[in-house]
Amino acid sequence: MTIAAAVVLTAGPAQAGTVTSGPVTVSIADATWTSYDCQTTPATITVTVEEYVPWVATIQASPDGASRLNATAFADIGSNVMTQPLLICPLDSNGAWTARVSTRFLNRTEEFRVGFTVSQLPTTTSITSAKWRNQVLRVRGSVIAGNGMAGRASLRILRLRDGVWRTMGHTNANRNGVFKFLAPRRAEQVRVAYLGDTVTLTSQAQSTVTVVKPKD
Repeated sequence: MTIAAAVVLTAGPAQAGTVTSGPVTVSIADATWTSYDCQTTPATITVTVEEYVPWVATIQASPDGASRLNATAFADIGSNVMTQPLLICPLDSNGAWTARVSTRFLNRTEEFRVGFTVSQLPTTTSITSAKWRNQVLRVRGSVIAGNGMAGRASLRILRLRDGVWRTMGHTNANRNGVFKFLAPRRAEQVRVAYLGDTVTLTSQAQSTVTVVKPKD
């Protein structure tokens, strides 16, 4: 490989997944949150140079439009394929992320960007019972993410009365994903809307209210 004078190569718009610039290819795997904790996604760099050429590379990633960065670094001599974990955190955001790649080969510098996506978990909201008893509407159910994790966002409880949907209030599921809601409001049907958050997607469920008559 012929080492040129110092050059900065700036790629165009970020491309999803894999970008090649000169002797360097960087691939970053799309990720889906698995919990409310920080996690990692693999970043792989492939370098093709002469065996005597030393090089270093850094990858700094952040959600598009954000300044917060999480970084990882690589260094070696000659050609190699290396993978490092790249830290991502729900606090930072989901959606489109951009990794800024900087490499140096002796006196040659390259810079380019790689786009990847961080996705939310789908959720399922269920109503296990909706009953009107002793002048109280009692709603029970659950909200569970696709990997079995309980959703932490709020749930909006709505009632249908005289053909109009109205919000009665909000509640949250416990650590097992189970929620309960009580209100002194009559309803023909109830709807529970899980509002979602950085980690989990929205979902909803609807049920007819059962009237439980008092025992004689």
